[in-house]
Amino acid sequence: NPNPARGYITVSFVPVRTGISKIEIFTINGRKVMEADWGICNAESRYIKQIDVNKLVNGIYLVRIWNAGNVTNKKIVIAR
Repeated sequence: NPNPARGYITVSFVPVRTGISKIEIFTINGRKVMEADWGICNAESRYIKQIDVNKLVNGIYLVRIWNAGNVTNKKIVIAR
């Protein structure tokens, strides 16, 4: 189970290939509530991003990270 988040989440990732990266956050019902473009991220480099989730209501969300055509999905819980 994911740990509950309050104001910010920290996303850490290491791209397999150099390419354009972005993050999307969806409600459990599939509605997109946030998107942030990170531009080109280099392969084998660690990126750590702070994402402000203060405007999201409590609940379960799907975080989708795109990089050079690869997609990673994670669940988060917002609980205050």
